[in-house]
Amino acid sequence: MITMATTGRISNDFELQTKDGCTFVRFGLAVNEYYKGENIVTFFSCIAYDTLAIRLQKAKAKKASVIAVTGKFKEHKYTKEGVERTSLQLTILDWTYPPSSSSKKEDGSNDSDAQAAGVPAGGGSESAYEPPYEMLNLDDDDLPF
Repeated sequence: MITMATTGRISNDFELQTKDGCTFVRFGLAVNEYYKGENIVTFFSCIAYDTLAIRLQKAKAKKASVIAVTGKFKEHKYTKEGVERTSLQLTILDWTYPPSSSSKKEDGSNDSDAQAAGVPAGGGSESAYEPPYEMLNLDDDDLPF
């Protein structure tokens, strides 16, 4: 099992669904990465079950909301119209709104909305988010492979 954590924007509105007694939501997650000045977007097909799905709905997460997720990653290969394709799938194990420099979120909700829904509010500090590690400036020539 490959477990990964990433932050991205929800790419579609979703509805809580129930099938065979299991509650879930399906949504796309667009993750931006900048490499050599170019914006690269990777799309993940995500699914969240039971209490995680309910938390997403109660927190009013919707299209364009920024969320941080941790999940089980799986690559799914399939053929459509004779063309081999790959889908990146992520089964959500946990999620939260990431720390922000303001308590007001881009989707119109605020930290108190998230806390009322049982979602850890991400920060709300006056300074911008600082990653818990130091970024290294490396050229491709510096890598051993």
